[in-house]
Formats: sequence, C-alpha cells, structure tokens
Amino acid sequence: MNDTWLLLDCNLLCHRIRWSSSRLGSLAFNFLRDLFCFQRLFDAEYLIFAWDLGRSKRVEILPEYKANRHKGQTTEERETQKIFRKEMRELRLHMLPEMGYTNILASPGIEADDWIAQSCRSIAYIWPKDEMIIISADHDLLQCLSEHVKQYNPNRKKLHTLQSFFTEKRIVPREWSRVKALAGCSSDNIPGIKGVGEKTAIQYILDSLKRGGVKWNSIQNNVQTYFRNLPLVTLPMKGTPDVHPNKSKVEARRWRAVVKKLGMTTLKKRGPYVDLGISRRTHSKWELR
Repeated sequence: MNDTWLLLDCNLLCHRIRWSSSRLGSLAFNFLRDLFCFQRLFDAEYLIFAWDLGRSKRVEILPEYKANRHKGQTTEERETQKIFRKEMRELRLHMLPEMGYTNILASPGIEADDWIAQSCRSIAYIWPKDEMIIISADHDLLQCLSEHVKQYNPNRKKLHTLQSFFTEKRIVPREWSRVKALAGCSSDNIPGIKGVGEKTAIQYILDSLKRGGVKWNSIQNNVQTYFRNLPLVTLPMKGTPDVHPNKSKVEARRWRAVVKKLGMTTLKKRGPYVDLGISRRTHSKWELR
C-alpha cells in the first residue's frame, strides 16, 4: 500500500493564520486545527514540517533578496512581529515535538522551500510509489511537481498536478526555475530581465519567441541576470542538507496531553483521525478557512 505525505510550508501557514485571526496567541490552536484538516482532506498519515530560519543564504548572492518584506513597518508592527515569531518558535521547538511529531526541518539560512524540495527527492528515492502533497501557496514549489508530487494552495483551495501544470504552462515543471530566472520574482524582490514576464519567458524556453525581436534581444543582451537569478530560484538551493524522513505517527496520548495542558479543549478528542481511529464523517464541521 502506498502512503501519502504532507509537506508543510510552516512559515507560510503561520502567516496565513496571523492575517486571518483577530488576535495574537491563537497560532498554535489554529495551526493544529488546520493540520488536522489537511490530513483529513488528503488522507495523509506522514508529515514533513519545513521552516524558514534566520537570514536566507540567498542574500549572499543578492543582498536585496526579500528586502521588501518588512519595509515601512511601524514600531507597533515590529513588536507584534516579535511576539508572533516567539509563538512560531514555541510551536516548532516545543509543542510539535512534545506531541511526538518528528521530521521537523529547520536550520539557519535554509528556507522552507529548500527543505520541501529536498524532502521530495528523499521520499521519492526511499519510497518511490508514495504520494506527496505540498501545502503551500508559493509558486516556486511548482518545479517539484511530478507523477507522485502535487501542490495544494490553501489560500485558493487549488490543487496543482503535473498534468494541470503542463496544460497551463506548456512546459515541464523542471523548466519552471528557468522561467523565474528570466522573469524574476517580485514577491522575493528578485529583478528579472526588463520587459520579460512569465509569458515571454515561456515563449523563449519553447523557442517560439520571435528571434531578433525586442524581447528576444533583451534576453540575449542580459544573460548575466539569468545566470545570477538561477541559483536563487532553483530548489533545493545548493548546500541544503540531506533529509532523512521517517514514518512516525503522533500518538493520541501525547496529542491529548499537550492540548489539555494548553487548554485547547475542543481539540482534545479531535487529533489526527488516522491516529485516533475517528471517522472523518464525525468531523464534518471542521473545514479549512
């Protein structure tokens, strides 16, 4: 029997909770609640928790990398951010391990995307028939799609597959990093080649862009931008440590002990159904936001 893994972009999921919740202090409850719902949705037993930690090593290549993320923050916003980071650290270092979760990946300078991409390689090598669902809204991770790897965007509730990606983009996933290297990435503050967007980059890769035209010449004259960007957008980044996933399950006893200690009474009997033996029909009201 083939197993299903969830590969969780934890920082993104935490920030998603922060902007949908009206108060601080609710991160752990909502994270665990969503975790339970993702497991139900995809009938997944095994989990990879991937975290960003510290300053990305990509800054060594491009000092402006992600420099736009916290521009113009007020003093109050910075203080709120500190509290939020403390909540994330507590969740990563204490709550999840206490519940018995393993496969918690974090290391200074390594991003969650890199851990996820490296995990896809490891799982595919060790258990080649296992299914993997990446839980993230980050488009960079589309390059990881394969016959056994899908990506679910929890914000849009959209599932990306190898087939849907090819139908939409007309390229294979491994070419996606080349598109990003040519077009850049505004969310990560990576400038692309002037006048080249995603559509033009795909046309260039497919050799359907008019040779000698303005955009074709712009690419030819700025190949240095492409080669600078390529290691920034390719997953996993060179130097990402190997991942050694294990098929361990959280124990119902440990789950209940932690949520009881934290006063999360509504979660006490609603841990991951695959471990507690509770039918998914019992939890019809528990839906993702």
